[in-house]
Amino acid sequence: MSRWRDSWAVAIAAAVLTAAPAQADSSLDTIRVHTEAWADYTERDGTGMAWDVLRAVYEPEGIAIEKTFVPYTRAVRGVVGGEADAWIGAYANEHADALYPEWHYDADKVEALFRRENLPAWSGPPNLTTGTVGWVRGYAYDSYLDLDMSLTLLDDRERVFTMLRQRRLKYWLDARYEIDHLLESAGDAVDLEDYARRPVMTQKLYMPFAPTERGRKLRAIWDRRVPELLENGRMAKIYERWNFSIWPFDHPRGDSHAGEPVN
Repeated sequence: MSRWRDSWAVAIAAAVLTAAPAQADSSLDTIRVHTEAWADYTERDGTGMAWDVLRAVYEPEGIAIEKTFVPYTRAVRGVVGGEADAWIGAYANEHADALYPEWHYDADKVEALFRRENLPAWSGPPNLTTGTVGWVRGYAYDSYLDLDMSLTLLDDRERVFTMLRQRRLKYWLDARYEIDHLLESAGDAVDLEDYARRPVMTQKLYMPFAPTERGRKLRAIWDRRVPELLENGRMAKIYERWNFSIWPFDHPRGDSHAGEPVN
């Protein structure tokens, strides 16, 4: 009788141990992503280049994308605090407490937008020390530019042209596609001939994960799937669909765009 009970206990334990990993894996049916809403990138309706990349990575694994739109700083806090699984659009080593994947998925061409009257004096990033520089609060451009800059940080981009026009800002730093959007949506009140833009730096973009067991599993899937998307051409098709000229990978792109190199 004792031997039978022991055998039954072993059988139950074995069944539990066998079932446990499957149950843990099946719990990863969503990835909770916090992000800003960026035009053609992370649109609120679920369209955009970054959403396409995330779907290509996770949906074949049976994982749906759960989207929450918040300012960038809140997205970072939410992930590091474990309320979300990942945020979109981080530079390398931006936050020490996040889990960074091996693979990036994009790169920022950061540009300076300024009044055309300052164009003759522009010789490159060192000019950013000659006046007040602004960017969106939570971005960490100063961590990647070894320059002594006078900074004014804004919560959004609504007052950029006003502050440039009033000379409360001399330079506005932002990703190239954000400056594209600023110029396209400026309206008749802004004379675009009064403004110029110049490149400042290029930074690879990552999707950092929460420092949790979920975050580690989702990061492992990301680092397995991104090389597969490069090999099977899916990543190149996403870039072509959204007309991204930059191609921040060593793997050949293989579509109709040559692809701009990333330094």
